Amino acid sequence: MKPSRQADSTSKWIANESDILANVPRQDHASSSTLLVDDRTTHHTLGIRWNRHSDRFVFSAPSLQNSDVMTKRSVLSFIARMFDPLGWLSPIIITAKVFMQELWAIRLDWDEELSSNLRSRWLNFRNQLDNVTTISIPRWFGTRASALAVELHGFSDASQSALAAVVFLRILNELDDIRVILVSAKTKVAPLKRMTIPRLELAAAVLVRQVLKIRDVLELHHVPTHL
Repeated sequence: MKPSRQADSTSKWIANESDILANVPRQDHASSSTLLVDDRTTHHTLGIRWNRHSDRFVFSAPSLQNSDVMTKRSVLSFIARMFDPLGWLSPIIITAKVFMQELWAIRLDWDEELSSNLRSRWLNFRNQLDNVTTISIPRWFGTRASALAVELHGFSDASQSALAAVVFLRILNELDDIRVILVSAKTKVAPLKRMTIPRLELAAAVLVRQVLKIRDVLELHHVPTHL
């Protein structure tokens, strides 16, 4: 079927290079690209915030809803709003997930209010979460063809509370400068049924293999990988 020429466009364009937008009809520009914007201006795509001036992904903390009443339901709702598909905020979010697991362990009902101690701990976590605004991740890794060496390094570890895996990209450029960039990470809460640390570490090793699947997405399957 031939599409109608009168069909509405379902996309808007934005770029960190004005030369790119010069070739796009003005009516197809994202609204903020036609305004005076400052370096704090960010844009959303799939729930991820991107600052087009610095060309970096940035973060913000979800707001508390009905903060006067804190329950297991509201805690879970808050955690679900911390969208982090690549695990860049994993060390932070896992703290909330471990807290949620604790609520399950004490068999708290969904709409039962948190005790004063639990409420204080949760508010303390939420208040510290505002510091995520200081974190940013480059959109482009800087993998130029002239790079002398590009390597992927994966790490994993475990404790009685959680499992963690992370992959970094290490780039040695033509000036002999080394750049290390966080690519992706993943965490899991440890099972409530107590396991030995060696067994948990083996589970974390499996986790890092899962994170390394991002090689294919980034077309870095040819890059030397160290675990």
